[in-house]
Amino acid sequence: DYVLTRILWLDGIEPGRNRGGPRDSRRRFIYLHGTNQEHLLGRPASHGCIRLSNRDVMELYDLTAGRTTYCRIVDESLFAPVTP
Repeated sequence: DYVLTRILWLDGIEPGRNRGGPRDSRRRFIYLHGTNQEHLLGRPASHGCIRLSNRDVMELYDLTAGRTTYCRIVDESLFAPVTP
């Protein structure tokens, strides 16, 4: 999988969970990047990174460049039913 466009590095914000220790996001080289295989987006095809369309990566970079930005990544499906 070739990395295209930009790379946006992820730093964990939860000590002991994704910041520090064996699951540290940065030390595991988990980042957002564009891909040359956009037809595989939405399917497991990566070695741990979060792949986006090249256009989405460029837009996200422009929106966040030079600023600390927070993003919560969750395990729930976007299509799961919402419970009140």
